[in-house]
Amino acid sequence: MRRTGSRVLMALLLASTAGTVLGDQAWAQDVTVPSTSAGSIVTLPAAKVADFWLTGEVKSGGQGPEFHGFVPDDATLKRLAGLAGANATSLTVAEGSPAAFSDGLDFAIEALGHLSQGRIALRSNVLTIKGTARSKADQAALDVLTKAGAPAGVVLALTEIAPAADEGQDATSSETDESAPATAGAAAAATTETTTAEPAAAAAVPDGDTDAEAAEAPPASTEAAPAAADAAAAAEPTSETAESEMDTAAPETATETPPASETAAPVEPAETTAPVEQAQQSTPAVDPAYAFSATRQAGGPVSLEGAVPADAAARYFGVVAGGASTSGLTVAQGAPDSFIMSAVAGLRGLTKLENGSLSFKDGKWTLTGKAASEEALASAKAELSAAPEAGWTVDLVGPSATEICRTKVAEFSQTHTILFQSGSARMTDESRSAIKDLASILGTCPDTTVHVEGHTDSDGDERANLALSVARAEAVTAALVEEGVSDTRLYAIGYGETMPIASNDTPQGKQQNRRIVFSVLDEHK
Repeated sequence: MRRTGSRVLMALLLASTAGTVLGDQAWAQDVTVPSTSAGSIVTLPAAKVADFWLTGEVKSGGQGPEFHGFVPDDATLKRLAGLAGANATSLTVAEGSPAAFSDGLDFAIEALGHLSQGRIALRSNVLTIKGTARSKADQAALDVLTKAGAPAGVVLALTEIAPAADEGQDATSSETDESAPATAGAAAAATTETTTAEPAAAAAVPDGDTDAEAAEAPPASTEAAPAAADAAAAAEPTSETAESEMDTAAPETATETPPASETAAPVEPAETTAPVEQAQQSTPAVDPAYAFSATRQAGGPVSLEGAVPADAAARYFGVVAGGASTSGLTVAQGAPDSFIMSAVAGLRGLTKLENGSLSFKDGKWTLTGKAASEEALASAKAELSAAPEAGWTVDLVGPSATEICRTKVAEFSQTHTILFQSGSARMTDESRSAIKDLASILGTCPDTTVHVEGHTDSDGDERANLALSVARAEAVTAALVEEGVSDTRLYAIGYGETMPIASNDTPQGKQQNRRIVFSVLDEHK
């Protein structure tokens, strides 16, 4: 060894303006100016969104619905804004809506009109409905609506409707409420007793979709369904039973911000989707001792332990966590209403980490860990924006400067080959140019030690090959010094033909063995 010592709605731009204005979210958009314009005014096309979602919420007190998310066109935006008392200022017209999105939205708005308080969430083609019926008539209308099933192409993953607060309320009162859209079955529903829906049939899943999800209804029961169980989960059907069901789930989307990162693949349901059982009793009390945890080590599988509000939630957590085992989970009541949404956001963040831990204990959520890259770190933090409540304890770190430098040097080695003239330590002009790029990378981690290793093939004398490998390593270190890298960081090492990475019996193998290898080590003294 020898040491050599945004957010975009619609923009009006002057024709001379070259850029676009982005808000607090960055979205992908083609930088293509339409060919038509009115004088000096240019209208940009709507942004294209990969994760298309919409939420609508009504609160007690007679207020109209409040919407967040995306709509496919101006007409839909105007229609929602025109509902009695509606607030649609947080809706954005965007491209990228799934084929069944508009039909699913119509179905969801119909249901929302029968709620005195509650929320609908439509994410891609997966719909959830939760809330309290306005009256017995509205409750019956919702029962008829859900029994009829969601439109073709839409998965109704959850319908959780509590009975009207005033059971003695006149059955016709909902018909005079302007905010309740008319339904074709309302008249018949007013005289129909609310019944428990049958379990949903399995939804068809495309061949080869390893992350597929399909809607499943909880089994009929006289017990209250946990209010937090707002997801159903994917489960592989057995090959022995042709009619075996596949359990699925769909998490609710955050009210303010769409999840930023990787989302589950949209579900392709069968032509009809069976209704989902409605919860008819009050929400169980929150258990202060409710606990849940998930861990990941060295980029391996996620380990899940603790309590979950329903079997469907356990299965869905396994899907979100990348196919994690759910054997460590037990079903228990007492979860907060926001438990599933928070857990899903945390699990998605955890899967972005190389090592990490997610926990819910004493009513508080905690996510800690380390990401393998700055991009992964940003993605993990962005996933938490989908969590419905604040107050998380978050301690996430990215790679160190040394780790980042090591990764960049490895990428350099994959895209550049240091070449020498045959039988000599003289680098080609092309390789000298590449050395400048390498010196720039090493400048980002000035406190590290760099080993420059020279290797040869087996042609020729073994001792001559060893000397040649040392000379070539020294030539590279000398070139790095010329580019400003401190010589105290650099070590030139020659291994000759002693460490081949391929066979020396073929020209291709010999070419692979003739190489320069760079190793970035921890801070040198």
